[in-house]
Order: sequence, then C-alpha cells, then structure tokens
Amino acid sequence: MVLVSRLTAIYDRRLFALTTIKTLPFRYGFTPEDRSIHAATTVLMMYAHWEGFIKEAIAEYLQWINEQQVPVSQLSPSYYALLVDSSLSLREPLQNFDIVIKRCQKLRLALDLTAQFNTTVDTASNVNFKVINGILRKLDIESRILPQDYSQPLDRFLFFRNAISHGVDRIPVTQLDLDRFSQLVEELMGLLIVDLEQAADQEIWLEPRDKIRG
Repeated sequence: MVLVSRLTAIYDRRLFALTTIKTLPFRYGFTPEDRSIHAATTVLMMYAHWEGFIKEAIAEYLQWINEQQVPVSQLSPSYYALLVDSSLSLREPLQNFDIVIKRCQKLRLALDLTAQFNTTVDTASNVNFKVINGILRKLDIESRILPQDYSQPLDRFLFFRNAISHGVDRIPVTQLDLDRFSQLVEELMGLLIVDLEQAADQEIWLEPRDKIRG
C-alpha cells in the first residue's frame, strides 16, 4: 500500500535522526560536561521528532483519504464531524456576521462532492498521553493505540521535555532515561503506523453500507 510506504519512510528518517543524536557522545568522546548538556538537548530533540512524526504521519493518513475521493455523503459520523469542524472552526467564537458568511462558504465547499480534509494537525505543542488520544479520538482510532501502560512513561517523557524547555537545568538526565525515551518514541511511532494502516485497510472513514442504503 502506498500509504504504508509513505509512513515507513517518515519512520525510517526520524528513527535514523534519533539514533544519530543519541549516539553522538559515544562516537565523539564527549567529556562529562558535554554529556550532561547533550543529554538535556537530546530530550528536546527526541520530543521534536515525536511530535513531528505525529504531525507528518496523520497528515499523510488524511491526505490518503483525500486521494480516495470519498463522497461526503458516505463519510462516517466521526469523519463527517471532523470535516465540518475543520471547515467551520467550531471551537472559535463567532465575532460578527461576516465571519458567519465566510464559515458557511467554507462549509459549502467542504460538503461539495468529495471530502477534502485539512491535513494540519493541532498538537498543542504538548503531545502527552491525553493529547495523542484526543487526536486519535477524532480519527475514530483511539482504541487502537496507546494502551494505558504507555500513560506514565509518555507523561514522564513530557515532564522532562517541558521542564528543560522552560529553563529548568537541575533535572539530571541519565543514559538510562535517554534509552527509555528513545525506545518509547520508537515503539509509539511503530504502533501508530500499524494502526493507521489498519484504519486505511478497513476504510473506517466510511459509513457502514447498511446505513448508507437505509
């Protein structure tokens, strides 16, 4: 499947970058001081690739759906809501009637003939356990990824990332931490590929045929 090839290419590129970043101290003989600075920086880079992968992978998935030229009338309730939500920006308050007109025009275009989803993924720059499941819930696949076992490790990873990115420099980051974070990101990226592939195979964005006929 073309989608799997695209997702795998993203995975391979980001995994190569993660491996390269993590192994720099061993290949270039960093001093203890260098290692300490590198460890903190590595946490930030690992997170950057985690969030970047989420954005890229889901964007490719939505683009794949767009390429299938699915009639709006055949969308499942979840994907119909996703299309309308992205078209009308439902979470933003209406300020005046001109905005109402513009949003209605967007909706009219969105509901014309075939579905075209916005491939921009809002991660709130903080892809923890709650956020990733919220994103997947919109795609109707939250039950297929992130077992509860990943909640604590992922949120711990985000705790380190957020603390370091906000200037906290007294949190020790050990090699064991880096190994665990790296393995976590690698596993989650792999899980997401499998789940997006299954979702595409099952065409979960389509309304069940018996409901379409009814």
